[in-house]
Amino acid sequence: MKRISKEQRRTRVVGRRESRPSGEPGHVEVEDVCAIVGRFGDWVQVEATGRPSSVIPMLAAFAQADRN
Repeated sequence: MKRISKEQRRTRVVGRRESRPSGEPGHVEVEDVCAIVGRFGDWVQVEATGRPSSVIPMLAAFAQADRN
């Protein structure tokens, strides 16, 4: 899931992935990446939670999307 919300002086981009490992009923793993971009794109703040092996590709996707 990716959600973008425009605010008065910044843009918030949130990516979330939820997964349920096989064999573990009821257990859900959640990875979140939230990027807040300044009004004119002159700064960015990023917060990420989850396992590095899952979060790093999400961060790379954010960086790649910015270049397009």
